[in-house]
Amino acid sequence: MAPLDGPPEFDADTAGLPGQVETFFGYLAGGQAAAALRMTDVAIDESAPGAPFIGDEAYESLMDRPSLKNVGEPKVSDDGTLADIDVTYAIGADERSETLQLAYVDKQGDIPAHWVFVVDPASAGFDAAGAADLPSGTRYSVNGVDVTSAFENLSGSSSRVMAFAGTYPLEIAVPGTTPTTETIAIDVDTLFGTMSADGKLSGFADSLGG
Repeated sequence: MAPLDGPPEFDADTAGLPGQVETFFGYLAGGQAAAALRMTDVAIDESAPGAPFIGDEAYESLMDRPSLKNVGEPKVSDDGTLADIDVTYAIGADERSETLQLAYVDKQGDIPAHWVFVVDPASAGFDAAGAADLPSGTRYSVNGVDVTSAFENLSGSSSRVMAFAGTYPLEIAVPGTTPTTETIAIDVDTLFGTMSADGKLSGFADSLGG
């Protein structure tokens, strides 16, 4: 699917939901994470210091990104505020199926009524616990793109870093008397996050005696 340019189109008509799913996947397939983010209910500025994983530079560098294979018909709640829609997509040779949820947003000022993808903050992105146990000055990168700020700006209430589906080769450069550099594969195995990578950074920190 070719990359898409311009802002996401707003569509309040439930008949347009499959098309919005296609637009969303088009952005992901094209490496346009920032545009995809604007189609969700996540209140994060993609240009913020703590959000390099949902910026275009890091996401576009990934070898495998989601490619939509099939989108089902939306199932809208009785009150018309929520809609579930089944999708099948591929990341490389791996085919995955998920049920996505969208929420209806009323017209606000000049922004027309529209639907947004619902992201569960408890499982969004990946677990970065363990980063705090690594020495000050530790640097992180993905395919040469510096993403250190994501680990420097973790809040006290959550150690999760927002990231879309894909496999991130996270290179960790640890300073010290004997500098260490290691690459850990972080596989975000659903569209909006993963639990399978939990403990990876903690395990790395433990291996260094952190």
